[in-house]
Amino acid sequence: EQAIPCVFPEVDFPVVSGASHYSIYFSQGVTLEAEALVQYLVQSDQAPIVQVFRNDDTGRIPAQALRRALQRHGIEGLVDRPISGESPASREFWARLLREDRPGRLVIWLNGEDSKELAKNESMQNSLASVYFSASMLAMETPDAWLAKARLIYPFSLPDRRAQSLRQMRVWLGAKKIPLIDERIQGGTYFTLTTVGDVVSNMQGIYSREYFIEGIERMTEIASFFSVYPRLSLGPDQRFASKGSYVVGFSPGGEKTVYPLSDWIVP
Repeated sequence: EQAIPCVFPEVDFPVVSGASHYSIYFSQGVTLEAEALVQYLVQSDQAPIVQVFRNDDTGRIPAQALRRALQRHGIEGLVDRPISGESPASREFWARLLREDRPGRLVIWLNGEDSKELAKNESMQNSLASVYFSASMLAMETPDAWLAKARLIYPFSLPDRRAQSLRQMRVWLGAKKIPLIDERIQGGTYFTLTTVGDVVSNMQGIYSREYFIEGIERMTEIASFFSVYPRLSLGPDQRFASKGSYVVGFSPGGEKTVYPLSDWIVP
């Protein structure tokens, strides 16, 4: 209401339509993940798709985005299995889903707590060919039990490249004796404060909201550090700096090593 710029908040459920000119995000969050996943799925087999999500305002966002993206490709028959209430999905919920729906591809828009009953039940896992998780909602992690069949929708840099990109921040954290606890939160904060600091120092007393936003766009374009993302770019009327996602799996042999199953997908 006051047109105060909101710069790079760490959110997975940003408003993606009719967003304020003064709100700038790293990405479209789970909406981007849903659209990128559809781009990947339409190139593979047409096995039935079942999606599971929390039946609340945020949980329905990726579910609706996935449905819309599938419809744009002329694909119908998506099955929704929403979870209501506050308790994690029960073993009975997952058993009934697998028995009645027999999903060829299962898409889970849940956090780790919500999917733990499915993840720890080997007999349930064996009936699935592949399971797709949101890397954002799982905090970029996946339960060890899922390594063989798990697929992550991964809107971040691949681990090797991310480690190189974060080296600058690690040096700064070490000098300040601050432990690295969360790459995404700390990387995003470091990028945001560095960018905002550079912009304000170059404004030379011309403290205009529009001038500030233009400075954020310009500094993002020339940045050499992109937090946990492979690339960030902004321009007029662009409010989402990272535009794509990978779909990744895990290396054979039980090692928790991410490898890409797709190129960088920009829906």
